[in-house]
Amino acid sequence: MLSELYIENFAIINKLNINFSNNFNVLTGETGSGKSILIEAIELLTGQRFKKDFIGKNGNRSIVEGTFYIEDKRKIEKLSEYGVYPEDNLVIISRESDKKGKSTNRINGRITTLSTISNITQYLIDIHGQNENQSLLRKDNYINLIDSYDKSQKINDYLKDLKLILDERKIQEENLKKLNIDETEKDREIDLIKFQLKEIEELNLEEINEESLETEFHKLNNINDLKNETSKLLSLFENNVYDEPSIKEMLGKSVNISENMLQYDKNWENINNTLKSIYYDIDELSHDISSYSDGLFYDEEKLFNINTIIEKLTDLKRKYGDNIPEILKYKEKISKRLIELYDIEAYRNNILLNIRKLDKDAFNITKKITDIRKEISLHLEKEILRNLKDLNMKNAEFKISIKDIEKINYRGKDKV
Repeated sequence: MLSELYIENFAIINKLNINFSNNFNVLTGETGSGKSILIEAIELLTGQRFKKDFIGKNGNRSIVEGTFYIEDKRKIEKLSEYGVYPEDNLVIISRESDKKGKSTNRINGRITTLSTISNITQYLIDIHGQNENQSLLRKDNYINLIDSYDKSQKINDYLKDLKLILDERKIQEENLKKLNIDETEKDREIDLIKFQLKEIEELNLEEINEESLETEFHKLNNINDLKNETSKLLSLFENNVYDEPSIKEMLGKSVNISENMLQYDKNWENINNTLKSIYYDIDELSHDISSYSDGLFYDEEKLFNINTIIEKLTDLKRKYGDNIPEILKYKEKISKRLIELYDIEAYRNNILLNIRKLDKDAFNITKKITDIRKEISLHLEKEILRNLKDLNMKNAEFKISIKDIEKINYRGKDKV
């Protein structure tokens, strides 16, 4: 339902905001008071064109905005087909236009097309007037009117199944198109895939740890700097620097002093033990640094090999994916394609079989949908005729015709 209407600088209306309730709302007024202008404003929310004479005298642009409250789950599903998702069950449609004819259309704050507004408002509002009924004038909406009488929701469930089948059929058709190539083109694609596979497989990507590779390269490339720095560290730990004692020497003296203190105060034992522990840790750390330093040597061949791998990997990333998993995914994709090309007829026949099965499944579902629609139509015909007779239209006739269409679509195979 239309819960709120905002109008600004529209015809004779300067600014107006109307809040509608759930109940029956009536707008009354004398001739020329602006009732028809309100209807024209509401019609703009259904996708009607903005006329220049709609813009009032109080500015260069005109605004009409409507807030719709929607609860019906089926209608919400229909809106989602057009990329419209109600927020807190609200859909806000906004139309703006200036004197130059430039218009802006929005749904929930996002710019959209006029055709989208026209398509979704059939589920939000219906306008009744002389020679005017929005939904009944749309032949493409007849089928929706029939489906809306399906209280069991079976049609809706069948249509969901039908969508899955038709989506899969599109995928199979695309796969079939890929197989429709001549021998020259096929041989060219085979050669290209073979080259790409050879290029990818040369690196044995499954066994490469990119982070470890980069770390090793950085280490080898800076081996001299590492040697210099570890030498400085060992000098501090082991040797006298500038005639100053080394760290180990100072700690050794500290331990000796601490041991002497222990004979005077047994409470000093914990501190003494900590100091000795530090000395042993430093001694062990010194040996570790020394071992690390002894293991540092410049391996030019290894550095060259790692650099070659990194360069090739960078090239593969540029061509086939941003990282190793993506490159391997691409490899899997083209490997499957290569198998298809080698046995193209078998794959073509397999796809055709899949399509035939999907067509059969789609036909069976649409038959069930058609049967329900015909049953609803018979009931609806009787109901409408009964109401027409109550209006003293005893000779009135009303018939709903459901015919098959040539191609099944997402609504089934019926034309109402």
